[in-house]
Amino acid sequence: MPPHASKSVPGGCLIGTLALIPLTLFGIGSWGLIKWFLLPIDQRHVDQSFWFISGTTTVSGVIALAAIITAYRTLRSTDYRDYDPSDPDRKNLKW
Repeated sequence: MPPHASKSVPGGCLIGTLALIPLTLFGIGSWGLIKWFLLPIDQRHVDQSFWFISGTTTVSGVIALAAIITAYRTLRSTDYRDYDPSDPDRKNLKW
C-alpha cells in the first residue's frame, strides 16, 4: 500500500471533516449546559467546572462555525473542470 493517498481530495472536504471535532465538543458541552439549566435553582452550582464547560462550549462552537464556513468557501471556489480524482499524477489536495 502506498504511503500517500491514492486519490485526490478537495481541500474543503478535509477541512469540513476536521470541523467535526470541535462540533462534537460543542454538542457535548451544549447537552451538559442544558442539563444544568434543567436542574432546580437550589441545586445549580456555579464553580470552576461550570465556567470551563461554558468556555469550552463557546470556543468550540466558534471554531466549528469558522471551519464550516471556510470549508464551504473552499469547496465553492474549487475549480472542478479538470478534476479527475483517479489521476495517479495528481495525488494532492484540490484548492
